[in-house]
Amino acid sequence: MSFGSWVTGPQIDMTVRGADGTSTQALIGIIDTGASVICTDRRIPVRLGLTAINLKTMIVADGSEVEATVFAGELTIPALDFQDWVELHGMAMKSETNRVLLGRSFMAPYHVTYAGPEERFYFSRSPGRLAEAEY
Repeated sequence: MSFGSWVTGPQIDMTVRGADGTSTQALIGIIDTGASVICTDRRIPVRLGLTAINLKTMIVADGSEVEATVFAGELTIPALDFQDWVELHGMAMKSETNRVLLGRSFMAPYHVTYAGPEERFYFSRSPGRLAEAEY
């Protein structure tokens, strides 16, 4: 699946809850084994009123440095039975997008397996329980 010039990769439905505890935004998570953290369009956490907790200089895929605002947000991914507070690295993007890169900081508690012929990623926290994201 191609997502234009922004990113390609396996996708998974997710939501982020706003600071008021009631507003949410449906998003598309992109599993990105090359990303170290969770990255999003900065407009999303700002619109949801999330709290900025840090600033961080990041090196992106083309080698350039960009500044990101780190926000605390409650992330829910039903297919993985995941709901927890995470750090979202908000970056200025030219075009608004609802796609979020789920990097290795998100994948750390999972055993992740990619089945190339099936074009699927499998996530497991404990033996016998698998969730999948189609590529």
